[in-house]
Amino acid sequence: MSKRKYLLIGDSTLDFDAKLNEWLGIRVAPMSAMIDGELFIDDESIDKDRFIDRLVHCKEVPKTSAPSPGQYLELMEEAEEGVFIITVSSRLSASYNSAIIAKDMAAEMYPGLKVHVIDSLAASAGQTTVAIKIGECIDAGLSFEEIAAAAEDFRDHDKLYFLLDNLEILIKNGRMSLLKGMIAMLLKIKPILGDDGDGNICLEAKSLTYAKGLRKLADMVISTPLKTEERTLVISHCLAEQQALRLKEQISAARKFKNVLIIPMRAMTTLYGNIGGLVCAF
Repeated sequence: MSKRKYLLIGDSTLDFDAKLNEWLGIRVAPMSAMIDGELFIDDESIDKDRFIDRLVHCKEVPKTSAPSPGQYLELMEEAEEGVFIITVSSRLSASYNSAIIAKDMAAEMYPGLKVHVIDSLAASAGQTTVAIKIGECIDAGLSFEEIAAAAEDFRDHDKLYFLLDNLEILIKNGRMSLLKGMIAMLLKIKPILGDDGDGNICLEAKSLTYAKGLRKLADMVISTPLKTEERTLVISHCLAEQQALRLKEQISAARKFKNVLIIPMRAMTTLYGNIGGLVCAF
C-alpha cells in the first residue's frame, strides 16, 4: 500500500462507506466485543449480521475492548509526514488513551512523524464529520498544525443526535440505567439522544412513536443556528436505510447542507444504535 502524506486513523466506531473512503483513505484500529463468550473483532472479516443477532439476544452484558496502542502504532507506518487519529469519546471507551500511548511510542519508532489525536467527544457519524473536515483541510493545502486546529475547532462546535427504536442494548451495555430504561420501554418512549458537549450521552427529546421521533429529529437539525451550507450532514443507520432516507428528505426540504451522506453503521456502533437506530451529525 502506498503511503499518504497525511494519514487518517479511526477506531471502529467511526462510520464510513467505500465511496467516502476512496477520498479519505481511513485506516481502522479495530475494537472488539465479547458477547456471551464469543469474541468479535470489528475488522473487515466481521460477520455484522451475526454480531447484531448475538447482541440483540445476549444474556450477559457485552464486554468491549479498545484498540491496543500497538494496533494504532502499526498503522502509522503508512504515513509520510503526519497522522490524525479520531477516537470515540473518551467518556465511552479507552480508545483515546490507547491512541495517546501510541503517539508517545511513535516519537521513538517514527522520528519526525507528526501525530495528533482527536477525542471526538462523540461516536459514529460524529467521528465521520471530523474525518471529513480533516479531508477538506488536506485538500485545501493547510499545514499539519492548521489542520489539527481546524479539526479541534470543528469538534467543539459540531452537533450530534441519535434516535433509537429500542433501548435494550443501551441498557445491556450499561449506557443507560436499568430503571430509566425499563420505564422508557414500558411507556414506549422513543428517545432522541445527543452529547452534552463533554462526550457524555444525554437525553435531548422524546417521542411516543418512531415516526414522530423522526420528525422531531428533523426539526432539531433544521432549527440549528449553525451555517449548514458549509457543513456535511452524515446520517448513520443500523438496518434502517429507508428511515434514513426519510430523515434526509425531511431535513433537505427545509435546510441546505453542503452534502448529505447516508452510511450504514459499523458493527461496533450498533452497541449504541441497535436495529432501527439513526445517528446524525454535522
